[in-house]
Amino acid sequence: MKKILFSIALFATVLVASAQGGVYLNEGFEDSEFPPIGWTILALQGDQTPVLHETGGACGSSHSAVIRDNQYWYCGHSDRYFISPRLSPAPGDSLIFWLRTSPDYYNNTFTLEVSTGGLATWEFSVLRSFSVSDFQTSGWIRFAVWMGQFAGQNVYVAFHDAQDEGTAVCIDEVSGVRLYRPPCNIIAVTDNNFYSEDFSVLPECWNLTSGTNHWGYNSTGGYLSHSGGIYSCDAISPELDISGLTSPCLRFAQMRPYTYQQNAVLTVSYRNADFPGGWFPLVTYYDEANNWRFDSVALPTDIARLQLKFNVISTTNNSYNNCYIDDVMVYSGESPSYNMEPSVTTRAASNVQSHTATLKGKIDNPYYFPLESVGFEWKEASDSIFTQVLTDTSQYQMPSYTMPVSYVLTNLSETTEYIYRAFITYNDTTIYGSEVEFTTYGCDAPTGLYAVDVGLDYFILEWDNDTNVETWHLKYYGDENCGLLDSGELFTETNSATVHYEFIVIDVHHHGAVISTPLYYHFAVQAYCGDSLWGAWSGAITVATPYVGISERLKNSVTVFPNPATSYVDIRVDGEVIVMDMEVYDLYGKIVHTLSDAKNESSQQTSRIDVSDLSAGMYFIRVNTDQGPVTKPFVKH
Repeated sequence: MKKILFSIALFATVLVASAQGGVYLNEGFEDSEFPPIGWTILALQGDQTPVLHETGGACGSSHSAVIRDNQYWYCGHSDRYFISPRLSPAPGDSLIFWLRTSPDYYNNTFTLEVSTGGLATWEFSVLRSFSVSDFQTSGWIRFAVWMGQFAGQNVYVAFHDAQDEGTAVCIDEVSGVRLYRPPCNIIAVTDNNFYSEDFSVLPECWNLTSGTNHWGYNSTGGYLSHSGGIYSCDAISPELDISGLTSPCLRFAQMRPYTYQQNAVLTVSYRNADFPGGWFPLVTYYDEANNWRFDSVALPTDIARLQLKFNVISTTNNSYNNCYIDDVMVYSGESPSYNMEPSVTTRAASNVQSHTATLKGKIDNPYYFPLESVGFEWKEASDSIFTQVLTDTSQYQMPSYTMPVSYVLTNLSETTEYIYRAFITYNDTTIYGSEVEFTTYGCDAPTGLYAVDVGLDYFILEWDNDTNVETWHLKYYGDENCGLLDSGELFTETNSATVHYEFIVIDVHHHGAVISTPLYYHFAVQAYCGDSLWGAWSGAITVATPYVGISERLKNSVTVFPNPATSYVDIRVDGEVIVMDMEVYDLYGKIVHTLSDAKNESSQQTSRIDVSDLSAGMYFIRVNTDQGPVTKPFVKH
């Protein structure tokens, strides 16, 4: 988390409860699963990576949702929607969120939109528009948008970005509005149909109530977690009809670690759902439970319908006195068995070079049993015997449902195929993941790539030299073009510590038009060491040309009003700009109106476009000028 937090919990929770009732959206994008449960990503025009889950980069050192173009190269205009779970705002609710942009952000096409219907893009209307002036600081900015106007309705909100300049908008800490909860039916439990809740998703009919602190839901581990504090918090089950059970019993998994001289106290209670009133305790646990354990308790036989309540309290104001609940069952007789053993998965290797590679795996340990060893076994594909390497086992004993594991192999042979598998040892038994292959490169990926100097028609690039390299290959893209513009061989000077190369901007063709000045260029370098020994491409860098400032002035010279519009929009162009024509596009890129007689060479001109026959929604006006195109959004009501 990168904002100022007022409390710290051992686990990051995704959804929290309110003292006023109902579960509130509270998404910090900290979990590895992305998009989070209930969130939807929509992208028009085939963008393959419209919303990313990133740490670092434009968003700084944090986990965030990032709306931007393709991870390295932009290819074609695309609208990107990042849509929340379904919400049911209360009169006093406001959607709170934090935004941050990349340093090169200069567009005015980012909006917060709302739909009172479904998830189709045409059902969303603009709730708030954001301009460049909203992002004048380099850090995170907090926004709050009142949602009380939608009280009594079920809505979706969408972060919508229609820009096409390759910049990024980062989103984090989205909270403040109640989640939609459908009506809950009574659940019938019989001897042949027991009730089981494993919290793999947040149950719709569980009510999580709280004081200052809360019961929360951990979507990565799939369990309820209480973040500590001296306040009493309840997790209440749906109504259960247990009249069909011969010997009703409750079984559940719990963990209450002993930390800072105190462990949390857990009380399990029930109430008669036919005559709702007071709660009657079944059992109270004062002892510590440092690892997951199962506990069972008999349920009353003289009532037909009941609800269960898990109440937790810590008598010291310590946020680490936590309690975790999972795998709640109501059944008759002996309970079903559970697979409690940990497992391990082998993942694809990363950072593969000519002589090194990072082996990767994932451990699933839902009940946090002690692991005796964690590591990998590897070999050359042609060998028959594996070599074993161990990692530091202590780091995998902390409570965490899913844990990544990695190990860096060195002194490998170049252009060689290897096989490896992750393993863990638990209770004197070794468990293996599947076998995964990788092949080392003939050369290492180049490092240290950066732009030393940038002019109107040239770039001077440098990167670290390598005496083993015969030639270097450079690939580069322009931000206004699809695909590779060119690539070529560059010969290196072996007596220099760095490679120095001057790149001259060339004219490139895009849809029949000559574009000589893309605003951004994207570069990557690859090494060739001879004898068919290739290296991986370096990390890509993005370099802005001096035309970025020119383009910003051009964008600011075009004004569209009124916005939103009902019957017409006026387009005013200021400055020494020659307008060739104008086009209106819908969200799907279809031209719905063309103004071909807009050419004018005066210092100021205004053109009017009739939009009365257009359907309600968002559109884009493209103004083609002698200095390049300018695209502006507007909303038709």
